[in-house]
Amino acid sequence: MVKSPNILAVGGAHIDRRGQVSGPYVPAASNPGT
Repeated sequence: MVKSPNILAVGGAHIDRRGQVSGPYVPAASNPGT
């Protein structure tokens, strides 16, 4: 269960740092609704 929150936290930080670069595939993996 520790790996799940860790991955989410790292993904969120990456989206904030490079939202445009990781936009194409990050939202699909982190936010499937978006």
